[in-house]
Amino acid sequence: MRYKIEINLLALEEMGSKINLEEAVLLDYLYWLCTSPSEEVEKMRIEKDGEKYTWFDYGFYLKETPILRGKTKASITPKIKKLEEEGFIKTINYAEKGKDKFSKKYIKLLPKVDGLFRKLNEVVKKTKQGSFRKVNIDNNTTIDNKTTDNTLSKDKEIDINHFIDKFKLVNPSYEKLFGNKTQRKSIENLLDKLGPEKLEKLIDFLPAIFGKPYAPRITTPYQLEEKLGDLIAYIKSERSKKPKIGIIR
Repeated sequence: MRYKIEINLLALEEMGSKINLEEAVLLDYLYWLCTSPSEEVEKMRIEKDGEKYTWFDYGFYLKETPILRGKTKASITPKIKKLEEEGFIKTINYAEKGKDKFSKKYIKLLPKVDGLFRKLNEVVKKTKQGSFRKVNIDNNTTIDNKTTDNTLSKDKEIDINHFIDKFKLVNPSYEKLFGNKTQRKSIENLLDKLGPEKLEKLIDFLPAIFGKPYAPRITTPYQLEEKLGDLIAYIKSERSKKPKIGIIR
């Protein structure tokens, strides 16, 4: 069961979208499904007209999101239609000859979806009035009256590139991380906190837990820094069941 959603509700509001919370939860799930590098999910994909689509299993979705009121396929179909009308997804119905008796629903994400998930080169900052504003992070940018300097030595740059490269197993778009100052800063922070050996073990562990129930979804250095506590708690929980999982002591 998935226990956390990561869709950016602020971006959703700014976009002027009319989807409701349940539809947002569904879109969050579809984003996870369609971007998952899992071998099991890869088997659920087909290619039509040069585009990749992922099979949406209604029954599995209902099991993964029991908090939602919908309990049948009929309750989800209008939500999928709404997401397609809003330009977030594209769907096709397809039945494989000799294998499927009935057609299945396959889904492809459209570029509009990218804006609904946290832009990692921005900080969402809460003001005294309770509203939110975004602050871009750049070299020597002042945030809360504190100046950050992202200047790094050549050796440190090489180390950071090494750790970013390791995210390729959980992030098909990992190459975009190299030039992102926020991602690089997160690696720097994690190196200071954990050291290179422990950080490497943690990143190497991510593919093994990707998509597993209760495991935090981590595909970028920034997410690793933000969810480090969740990841350590998950590892400790799993270690109590399987003693071989002993990365964090």
